[in-house]
Amino acid sequence: MRPLTDEESKAVFTKLANYIGKNLVHLIDRPDEPHCFRLHKDRVFYVSESSMRLAISVARPNLVSLGTCFGKFSKSGKFKLHVTSLDYLAQYAKYKVWIKPNGEMPFLYGNHVLKAHLGRITEDTPEHQGVVVYSMNDVPLGFGVTARSTVDTRKLDPTSIIVFHQADVGEYLRDECKSRLFKDPGAIKGHYNLVVLSSGGLSNSQMTGIKHIERRQYTQAVGTAYAFPHDEEERSRLILQSNLLLRTFDGRVLHAPIELKDRDWVLETGIWLQDLLKEAMANPHCIGVDLEPKLFANPSSLPSNLRFAVGSVTNLPIEWTRKFTVVHQRLLIGGLRRQEWDQAIREMYRVLKPGGWVQLFESGGWKAGPELAKHSELLYRFSDDQGTMWRNVTTHIPELLGRCGFVNLRCDTRTTPLGSWAGEDGVDGSKNMIEIMRGLKTPLLKGGGYGLVNTEAEYDELVERIRCEMDNTPGSGALWTMFLAQKPERHIQSNL
Repeated sequence: MRPLTDEESKAVFTKLANYIGKNLVHLIDRPDEPHCFRLHKDRVFYVSESSMRLAISVARPNLVSLGTCFGKFSKSGKFKLHVTSLDYLAQYAKYKVWIKPNGEMPFLYGNHVLKAHLGRITEDTPEHQGVVVYSMNDVPLGFGVTARSTVDTRKLDPTSIIVFHQADVGEYLRDECKSRLFKDPGAIKGHYNLVVLSSGGLSNSQMTGIKHIERRQYTQAVGTAYAFPHDEEERSRLILQSNLLLRTFDGRVLHAPIELKDRDWVLETGIWLQDLLKEAMANPHCIGVDLEPKLFANPSSLPSNLRFAVGSVTNLPIEWTRKFTVVHQRLLIGGLRRQEWDQAIREMYRVLKPGGWVQLFESGGWKAGPELAKHSELLYRFSDDQGTMWRNVTTHIPELLGRCGFVNLRCDTRTTPLGSWAGEDGVDGSKNMIEIMRGLKTPLLKGGGYGLVNTEAEYDELVERIRCEMDNTPGSGALWTMFLAQKPERHIQSNL
């Protein structure tokens, strides 16, 4: 444990000042006794001088913690505040947000604060300002960064994000389960340190299935079958995948035979909308909908005619009936169970204007060799367990669209090459495939491996063999099918 360097001190104080401003001085100049910040490994601790003197008698390798952990430095030198600093941030916070009872659990599971959950907010709170989040009973729940100023917040719709989540009081156990201490319990063997564990602190992924180390962030939305992560790695993969599909389908974003106008409305889930606005000659109104707001773009970077909302394609707002000219959805295969597909397509039909178009993209599977076939079977068994349709969704979509009332159905199946044998497209296709497998590792191992893998190491080795197989198997590819269908100008179902 050592004092912070000037550069480290600047990083810590800058981060703290965003939340407590000039009150930062009260952390150092305290009436009880002086306190200071010390660095132990990559973590920054806030500790009294008396505790520092006591710690001298403990050998550095045996010292686990001292004082209060305020945060940690990443390998790139960036400082991130930890939720254990919340008591001090709450004591000296300049700007505060109070959320309603129905917003507490979503926030405590790592979600952003929505306008619908806002109880109160400090007057004149700036945009991108650090705030402490409280319950309506003034209990500190965590902290975050405002997406809009107080004035702008009042103008937002109920589904808009007002505070980007940074940390919450449920994070302590989630974070500690990822620490070195829990990855290597033998590291404390022979050390006379007290370690206290909560009996309820382990997540489902640690209590069942195959024990594994790597952790990704997944949606906390209740009742969804969506198995892909919601983190920065997944954001990068989705951008790569979007570009792949654009190249595979002739560089066109919108395939429906329609020319959008300024007054038109378009519904989708995210990245595709930003590509559409680059292609469109007009400026249609665009709404992106997703269960998980973590992958939403920063609202301040979006054009005025594009916004995002939290929601499900199986239950869209009633006021959207006959509102949209185009509805686009991509890879719903990862989030919808069999019985939810019919409801989702009915909802798309309902929110489309008569004459409007739905455009869907779905995966038709992959081909390379026996290693990729093994992983496909692993995914299919997981899919059967979850009730999703990875095995054959593309064969059912035409029937679902027709049964709901869509007409003018068009299908277009194309292949994205997988492997370095195919040049840039093959390298990108292989990278996307590998990242899909990495993202699915946690849910697949949580399910126990389905008789095909027995350890995390086996899974990682399988993925590496697939990478080599794709690179050395000309003709390896991923199948993608685009479905286009139109809502009739005059439809029979009057309630739609």
